[in-house]
Amino acid sequence: MFLVQNILAIISLITNGLLIFLIITKSPKTMGSYKYLMIFMSSFEILYALIDLLIHPKVFTMNTIFLTAISAERSLLPLNISYPLMLIWGGSFGIALASFGIHFVYRYLTVTGNKAWTTGYSIVLWISIPVLSGFFFAFAIDFFWQLSDVMDHFVRRKLAESENSDKNKLLYFSSYLFKSAPDAEISELDWMQIYGIIFLCSSVSISFFTMIYFGLKTYFAMKKFQETVSGPSKKMQAQLFYSLIIQTIIPLILIHLPTTVIYLSSCFGSAFPVYGELITITISMFPAIDPLPSLIIIKPYRQAIKGIFQKQLSPKSASVDPSNRGISNTTNRAVTF
Repeated sequence: MFLVQNILAIISLITNGLLIFLIITKSPKTMGSYKYLMIFMSSFEILYALIDLLIHPKVFTMNTIFLTAISAERSLLPLNISYPLMLIWGGSFGIALASFGIHFVYRYLTVTGNKAWTTGYSIVLWISIPVLSGFFFAFAIDFFWQLSDVMDHFVRRKLAESENSDKNKLLYFSSYLFKSAPDAEISELDWMQIYGIIFLCSSVSISFFTMIYFGLKTYFAMKKFQETVSGPSKKMQAQLFYSLIIQTIIPLILIHLPTTVIYLSSCFGSAFPVYGELITITISMFPAIDPLPSLIIIKPYRQAIKGIFQKQLSPKSASVDPSNRGISNTTNRAVTF
């Protein structure tokens, strides 16, 4: 799994780096300020991949317990530096939720011609929303998702056995509804954990509602205004919209669905260890493949990539022999054609 995380992180750096380069160099004017939102999203995914590469967070599932942990053996950095990075890594979930939501809102405002909120310095406001969302998520993790002393001792012992590590060289945050150990006769609810879960579920619900509501409004607005918009602009708006839809489906499959399954199974005491291993990989896959819809669907980027491959794969012109200059020129023209 360590190797898989490294490979996926490197792929993420490549795909997102390529997308940022193409956004800067190949974006048409009809894209407007939306390109800055795309650059922000790819930059965030690069940061996410770098943290994954440096501290290697791993998700563990233990029947009723769901947690994310790092160890001194897995992390390339000291634990006192790794913990803030782990909070940023967890806060990235909030950044992603807010980012996809505001992307749909922005697309709707662009399609309907609302220049007041889609031009100029308004882009700063749009970018600040996911940043604040990530901050609140990181705060919630540090404040709500800490276990009681009894559970902390229980979890550290289990993690030390699983990771073959000293229990004092482990850092984690966890979602577990009780203060008492799983084998205790009487279970005491941990209300801080419950508040944290309420915050998480509320954030996910708001993000989903925003994406669905403004996604539908954008679709119908595109149908309504397609006759009044110029051809190139109409095509670009459609490409951006459908690319965004696919980019939204990717985290739904790789993050939201596995997380929901784990939460539900942990409530019934059936969150098997393999679930944690699976979601550790799928979470690492997200930033690696999320740029692909934009690279493939948006025509200027697709053409630029195609041009690079054609240039690399095209046959080189044959060297010209002075004694056969006429033949060489004929051949060379044929190749060039």
